[in-house]
Amino acid sequence: MKKIFYTTILMTSLLMCVEINAQEREWGVDRFEKRQLEKQKARDSTLVYLKSKWEIKASYGRFFFTNTPTPSPDDLFSLSSSMNLWQISTAWHFSEKLFANLSLGFQLEKNLPPRPDIFAVLNGEDIQMEGSGTLIVPAELGLQYYFTKKRFRPLIGIGNGFVLANSRYNYVEGNINSGLNQNEEIRSTERVWLGRISAGFDYRLGKNSSLSMRSAYYLSGTFEESIGGYSTYKGLIVNAGFAIVF
Repeated sequence: MKKIFYTTILMTSLLMCVEINAQEREWGVDRFEKRQLEKQKARDSTLVYLKSKWEIKASYGRFFFTNTPTPSPDDLFSLSSSMNLWQISTAWHFSEKLFANLSLGFQLEKNLPPRPDIFAVLNGEDIQMEGSGTLIVPAELGLQYYFTKKRFRPLIGIGNGFVLANSRYNYVEGNINSGLNQNEEIRSTERVWLGRISAGFDYRLGKNSSLSMRSAYYLSGTFEESIGGYSTYKGLIVNAGFAIVF
């Protein structure tokens, strides 16, 4: 009888040990799976726009005119074939793949003459100096579409807006004895329609930041007055940007 009793106790203890071990393994698997799910959730939060729908971005690039300038005798100066472009934009994400953005750009180019020799000026020699500057401001509202929901997100986009251009020309002549005469001419254009198609990608760095690369083609209406020899704002831009998501 005692032998049966001890055998029963031994078998019960073994079964309890096996059950406890199985439960511990199950708990270990559950803990592991929970940690993996938490890690995946953390990774996903950097890839998709859940509560963070707003975005502010600053970017810098180069704009290349694709049309040929046609200077006329009335053109007091001409722009180069490319210009720097600084842009700031804000975006609202409707979903994980579609968002709208409002962008404002600034382009400034100056043509400054070399400074005259100070001793020549003091000696009363005649001087002639001319300089010019152009400010171009493209502004547009657009839609962008992501192809994936991953950290690396290729996209395409379209935009519509307007571009403003303003130019200034200065001419100085004379000498220190008889006086210096300064003439200034300001040319400004009415705003003209601007269209844009673009492609590129965003790369999410974390929950609140991302990097971007864009190439875009701009096409505008015709200026009433030629700006630096260009009658339209037509060209290709390549830029890089950094965005804050919140």
